[in-house]
Amino acid sequence: MRSWQNLVRWVKRHRGGAAAVLVGLILAGAWLLPMAGRWAKGRWDAGRVAALEPQIREHAEATGLDPELVRAVVTAESGGDPDAKSNRGAHGLMQITAITEKDVLQRHPSLERGDLFDVDYNLRIGTTYLAYLIKRFDGDRMLALTAYHMGPTAVRRIQRENPGITPEELLAEHAGPQTRAYVRRVLADGG
Repeated sequence: MRSWQNLVRWVKRHRGGAAAVLVGLILAGAWLLPMAGRWAKGRWDAGRVAALEPQIREHAEATGLDPELVRAVVTAESGGDPDAKSNRGAHGLMQITAITEKDVLQRHPSLERGDLFDVDYNLRIGTTYLAYLIKRFDGDRMLALTAYHMGPTAVRRIQRENPGITPEELLAEHAGPQTRAYVRRVLADGG
């Protein structure tokens, strides 16, 4: 706070074009740079995801998913970066953990283990898992996406402990802020 007060005093003492313009530029830059960075990242992510369109469409159709939904999950999870890795050990485009990969491979023995940083393999595992969650939650995308982000066991536990809870209530009252933001973003982008 003290530095702002000093800045204001300095501008008052040095009334005049150059000082006011300089301070204005500094303040505008402090406000605009983070916004410009977010805008540029969004444009960068959109370009990376667009380049993956053929593979996203192929794997979505193979698992009976809407390509828009898969594209929205990829964007939210990794921004289209096949080398993305979370601090919780999730890998690749759809941010698949080793536990999720193991679960999918056990349910689908015809799938062979691969590299989670490989675009096709990650999309195959991720779309297979997402299709399973949508089926498990009776076609409810909100519940399936909530389960994708916080785990299906947690979602089922909340449902057991709160009979009759709606998907909206579960998300609003029992999911954390990151899960809420994630689900809303994916639903807004991918229906």
